[in-house]
Amino acid sequence: MRLSEVSDSRSATGNSNQPGAYPTSASHRQSAGFNPARWLSLAILVIAVILGAAIRFYRLGFYAMSGDEGAAWAGAHGSTVSQVVQLQQQLDPGKLALYDIILHEWMAAFGDRLSTLRALPAGIGTVSIFLVSF
Repeated sequence: MRLSEVSDSRSATGNSNQPGAYPTSASHRQSAGFNPARWLSLAILVIAVILGAAIRFYRLGFYAMSGDEGAAWAGAHGSTVSQVVQLQQQLDPGKLALYDIILHEWMAAFGDRLSTLRALPAGIGTVSIFLVSF
């Protein structure tokens, strides 16, 4: 068998290593195109994110403010970031002030209503559903 016949037989079976040659095996066609397991997992992820967001954002401002939310609101209500850190150390000692600083900036951008205060952790929780899937 000559070299040209070997390369012709490889390209006919989909085993060519030459640039531009496309494998023709059935398994490769399935993985390159429609993969039911991948689409199912993507659909489940989308449904989980939508349901998670609906549960977290439903009636966000309906219930009264809890003590923890009041402490977070009071800590984040400082006029400067350094004041937020000082208030947080008084109201909730032993914890980092990162959440209170983020909440301070969030309230500066969107206001300090109760539903706005709760929207930040609801959004973080919704994004975490997506991140946990990886």
